[in-house]
Amino acid sequence: MLSATLVVTLADGRTEAMPLAASDSSDASGGMISRFLADLAKRPPGHMLEVGSRARTGATYTSLLPPGWRYTGFDVMDGPNVDVVGDAHQASRFLPHGAYDAVMSFSVFEHLLMPWKAAIELNRVLRVGALGLIVAPQTWPLHEEPCDYFRFSRHAWKALFNRATGFEIVDAVHGATAYVVPRSLTAASCFGEQHTAALMASVIFRKVGETTLDWPVDMENIAQDVYPA
Repeated sequence: MLSATLVVTLADGRTEAMPLAASDSSDASGGMISRFLADLAKRPPGHMLEVGSRARTGATYTSLLPPGWRYTGFDVMDGPNVDVVGDAHQASRFLPHGAYDAVMSFSVFEHLLMPWKAAIELNRVLRVGALGLIVAPQTWPLHEEPCDYFRFSRHAWKALFNRATGFEIVDAVHGATAYVVPRSLTAASCFGEQHTAALMASVIFRKVGETTLDWPVDMENIAQDVYPA
């Protein structure tokens, strides 16, 4: 485990050293990924859907799937590890209904203009009983603008995955403990260690039924933002 000392310069020119406690080396978000994959390994081989599958860095999760599982990579842009190109807000236009036994998505939901619409669409393409894992930032710098819209706490997932949308939450956690340090420190923004901060939030959820909800909005009528290549 690492520890550090934060040295801050106050408005009057004085400096103060603030020791930062060592954080736990275990990462709850990484633990959720392991748990999700372990749960899949207990099931008969099925069909995995990954939302936001384009391998921009060359890294993929396909090699971690249990033996026998099929995989479909779905992304708004074509590229490596993409089988189907389409918008997650309209997933059922591009993917067959009730075809997938599991879904996973990593650092994508913050880039969805209406993630609740994407949740409804996931319900349409998943089978009842399908398991899902989503990992998204809780505290993170702005990136991939203009398509950077949301941050999620572990408490936020129930707004997307609930009985009304046809899901139940298995577990939701924060991961990658962090400190929030503003560039200009004031009495209001000197958070110290008494406030919880985490880089990521993760949720495992299960489809329990079909949803009757709809959000009949054409995304192009809301915004014409283009995701950076």
